[in-house]
Formats: sequence, structure tokens, C-alpha cells
Amino acid sequence: MVKPQVEGRKTSIAENYFAPGDFSFMTDKFKERYLSKDYIALNKLGSFAWDFIENGKLEGPIIKQIREECWEDHTDSTFMNSMKDMKFIAEFGWDTYANCVCPDLW
Repeated sequence: MVKPQVEGRKTSIAENYFAPGDFSFMTDKFKERYLSKDYIALNKLGSFAWDFIENGKLEGPIIKQIREECWEDHTDSTFMNSMKDMKFIAEFGWDTYANCVCPDLW
């Protein structure tokens, strides 16, 4: 069965592949901005930050250090939403995340 084309979007994987950290597929551009910055911040901090996000409860001194590196205009709510997205990425990988967030591209 061929998936119908979504108006205004192409369905070719080659034309719509989003490299890790490329959140440009997000329809909420505010969310795209903070997720992009936070993804870069976690990569800058290194594997300990990703491991903490994947395994942690998102609280304690390490999360404070991570927050200092993330997007400077976060509210408590946007920061926790971002960390939940980062946790999903850490647990399941970038491709699964991108496919779950925007499945109509595929």
C-alpha cells in the first residue's frame, strides 16, 4: 500500500531525512529552537549527560549543570519538556524520535 502524499510535504525519505539534532521538521518553531540548542548542549557536555538523561530521574545537581548549558530562556516547563524529548532520543535513538514526532513524512 502506498501512503498518500500529505499536502505540502514530500514523502521521499531521501528528501526528508533529518540528521541528528536537526529539528527543522517541527511545526512549533519555538520548540524547534530550544530543542536544537539543548541537543547541542548535551553533545557538548558529552556522554555522561546523555547517560544521565537516559537513566536519571531528571533531578539533582547534574540536571542543574545540564540546565546551565541549555537554552537560556527556558521556563521550568519548557526545560522539563525538552529533557523528556532528550530522554526519548537517548533511549530510542534519533531516527525513532524523528519518525514518531513526524510520521506523515514517511
